[in-house]
Amino acid sequence: LNDVPIGVNIKTAQISTFDFAETLSVCTSENHSAAKKFFPKLFEILSEIAETKIIVINSLKELKIEETSNIKYYDNSYDKVINVINKKISKYFENESTENIIVVFLGYNLLQRKLEKLKEDDDEIVTIEDLIYNAKSINNFKFILYDKEEALSRLGDGKIDSLFKRSRGLWIGKGFDGQQTFDVINQYTDAV
Repeated sequence: LNDVPIGVNIKTAQISTFDFAETLSVCTSENHSAAKKFFPKLFEILSEIAETKIIVINSLKELKIEETSNIKYYDNSYDKVINVINKKISKYFENESTENIIVVFLGYNLLQRKLEKLKEDDDEIVTIEDLIYNAKSINNFKFILYDKEEALSRLGDGKIDSLFKRSRGLWIGKGFDGQQTFDVINQYTDAV
């Protein structure tokens, strides 16, 4: 997961990669149309990694991803799906599971707010941040959060602060030369 191809560097014509091996990776864009083209290919690549299951939880109506044998797709009953994933995390602590899982949240901000609101009335509700925090020490669980740039502004203000590097992520662009990895400390790396 530390060298997943994301496109071609337009300056060198070499394959550009991104490190999804961290517990939490962030992808963002100016609009969802670019992400609609990018994510199906990314999920295809990630699902080909040996014994990796992709779970996509999508709160964005504009982004529809097709379910395949390695990609489980959910666009409703978010709280129930997240609770099931949280129970699966418990099985890792009990050494009952070794499956590699990548959970992708499309529309992080809207979904996190919905779950926080539900949690006000029901303490059993698990939010996205709760889920990531619960799995932080399990190497088999990885999370990818996606939303528009302005919607990610509140990320890093909660219990997952230590897992989130605001200076590192993936900007999803529009065309052939549209993707960029961002690392504020170093300069932008142009890539597709």
